[in-house]
Amino acid sequence: MEFKDLNLDRSKLDESIRECSGPDCKVNLKRKGIGYHYVIEKDEKEALLIFYFNKNGTTTINPNAGKNPDLSLEFANCIKEKTLITKRKAFSLSFRDVEEDNFSLLLEYLEELNAEKLEDQDSIYHRLLKFKSPFKDEIAITYYKNKTVLVQGKPLYLYIEIKLFFYEILSFEQVVKTECETY
Repeated sequence: MEFKDLNLDRSKLDESIRECSGPDCKVNLKRKGIGYHYVIEKDEKEALLIFYFNKNGTTTINPNAGKNPDLSLEFANCIKEKTLITKRKAFSLSFRDVEEDNFSLLLEYLEELNAEKLEDQDSIYHRLLKFKSPFKDEIAITYYKNKTVLVQGKPLYLYIEIKLFFYEILSFEQVVKTECETY
């Protein structure tokens, strides 16, 4: 199924639904069971999209439930295109030469994002932390004694925020190098 277990940026979901439906459409949201039912009225037709927010942080969209599946499919494709982070199921990023002060700033930033700290372990070689976002995605961050930060997990909300955080504090050369190593 092309809409199952997607790595969508849920923080942009409502905005993308409005963009895809257009200013003349009416959008209603109802929660039914474990799904979120979006009914979009366009040109006197109703499209129905059911969103399932999976426990692992991914999102599944069902565009086949309504009376106008072609219209629902059109909206589902548009929303997927606007919110899909990546098709990759897991990732790892590393950032070198990260000073302890900057690492502390990252931890403060994650706290501001309401990320729940699940684990914090210290060893003689590194510090390992695990976080969960309000969108249920989890990430592991390892800070090594050589000032390298390794970030591992699903490419979802926390991944984007951590990546953007480091791109603010790193030099342009470090950003390019990290992107080349990642992709």
